[in-house]
Amino acid sequence: MLSTKLAAVIIAIALYRTSALSQTPQVTSLMSYSLQPITPNAPPLDNAISSFSLYKALSESSLSNRSQSLPSLREKTNSRQKDKLQGKPFSTFAVGIKASTLGAGIEAATPLSSSLNLRASGNFIDWGYSFNIDGINYFTQINFRSGQIGVDWFPFHGGFHISPGILYFKNGLSGIAKVPPGQAFQLNNTSYINSVDDPVSGTASVTYSQHIAPSLTVGFSNIIPRNGKHFNIPFEVGAAYTRAAYMNIQLDGTACTVQGCFNAATDPDTQVNLQSEIKQINQDVKKIPVFPILSLGLAFRF
Repeated sequence: MLSTKLAAVIIAIALYRTSALSQTPQVTSLMSYSLQPITPNAPPLDNAISSFSLYKALSESSLSNRSQSLPSLREKTNSRQKDKLQGKPFSTFAVGIKASTLGAGIEAATPLSSSLNLRASGNFIDWGYSFNIDGINYFTQINFRSGQIGVDWFPFHGGFHISPGILYFKNGLSGIAKVPPGQAFQLNNTSYINSVDDPVSGTASVTYSQHIAPSLTVGFSNIIPRNGKHFNIPFEVGAAYTRAAYMNIQLDGTACTVQGCFNAATDPDTQVNLQSEIKQINQDVKKIPVFPILSLGLAFRF
């Protein structure tokens, strides 16, 4: 009985292939086949043909469903890409690195709309800096730590943007103050000659009393391009309103005037002159209550 059914299936397949070669193929749906259930009393050939017809119909139906699902998948992919280019909120993000007056930094951004980005960054730098004021040499170590968050507004839907934000920073300078032995220097317009045996030296520091400051920058290039590009080079310039820094100086050692030699740390007149010198420096610093921001970076949009 099994061999009879097997022979019937082989004959049915051979008949189908012969008819397929002699006729023009046509697309047929599942409903075009008249499927008959396999019955125990039916002839083996009829059962075989019915089984083969069912298999063929199901196969063609599966291929039809797959071909219909491909356009749907492409539409979803195109829709996601369109959302990224139009700036749908949080549809994509970008990361970048930059060098600025706040130090070396990293930043990340995501779109809020077609003309707005949300951006956050962190900056840090450690480096030495030396300068001279009235004959006193200052050797300082600069330590900058800051974080910034804000929005980028693109009023013309191009690369130009205006970026208000908030800056949290802990910037400061600390170092030493020295006068070469036997050299002249001034405190509050009073001239001194530094001692050779006990030269004047001390410490200096610059601090900011305010750690949270509003900032405003303008720049060019969009860290999240709406034109499909991935790499860009953002440039910005602006300032943060940090209020003025405060400088403090402490001196020790022996200095001489025409009236004699004095210890800078204990002599009242020398201390008065030193405090007047510090006050004058801080008055000059107060004229600049903002911290300048200038940055250039490289960013990549995902």
